[in-house]
Amino acid sequence: MKNVYSMTIIFLLLLTGIMLNGQINTEKFRQDNGEDAFQFKWGFALALHKGNTDLFRVDTDLNVSYSRGKNYIFLVGNITYGEKQKDSYVNKGFVHLRGIRRFSKRLMLELFAQEEFNKFILLKRRSLIGAGLRTLVYKYEKGDAGLAVNAGIGFMWETEKFNQTGETARKDDTSLFKSTNYISIDYVINKLLKAGNLTYMQFNTGRLKSTKIYSDLFFEVKLAKALSYIAAVNYRFDNNPPVTIKKYDIQVKNGITLQL
Repeated sequence: MKNVYSMTIIFLLLLTGIMLNGQINTEKFRQDNGEDAFQFKWGFALALHKGNTDLFRVDTDLNVSYSRGKNYIFLVGNITYGEKQKDSYVNKGFVHLRGIRRFSKRLMLELFAQEEFNKFILLKRRSLIGAGLRTLVYKYEKGDAGLAVNAGIGFMWETEKFNQTGETARKDDTSLFKSTNYISIDYVINKLLKAGNLTYMQFNTGRLKSTKIYSDLFFEVKLAKALSYIAAVNYRFDNNPPVTIKKYDIQVKNGITLQL
């Protein structure tokens, strides 16, 4: 087990400094464990280069959650900004609010709302509001290890507004009623190490070109009681992006998380 832990640390360190444009998936911020509690979690990553290359980047996540009885609510936000040679190459952010009502250990009702922007995919504003059901598909626990698989299905109203260039908009603004579905896998290896994957799929049944897929893979190593090191790979796919924008983005990132 010590060898596995050491190799994992080396693997995560090799990821340091590699950053590409991508999308952060809000589901991974969930901290609900079914107990009455207030939690605060903050993550921060900074990259700075001076000399032959001038580069600056800051990436910060905030998560505040409250659980009492059968009710759970959390608010999360993210802002990422980067400059290279004094020109910005990433400028995006979002805020997400979600309320949950537990019917049982396996079934929950979720209500959510989100605001988002991303300059480099020409997304001026994305607003959504929706509701859905979440179910526990599989759970296994043995000692300090465990595996949980959850799935969700729901519907949402999404409005997107895009930046314009010249006389023509790169993509028409849209307002769509969509199906939003996900599967979440959380794997606790031991007290110090855990990993997980989450994949979202959002689509309009009458307009399949509006399909979006978000997928996250993350690794977390506990450094101290309230301090963790996290590395993640984020994948974003949009079947109908604005003109000149690729259909996918991939981001590999890492940083430190403080949880109180």
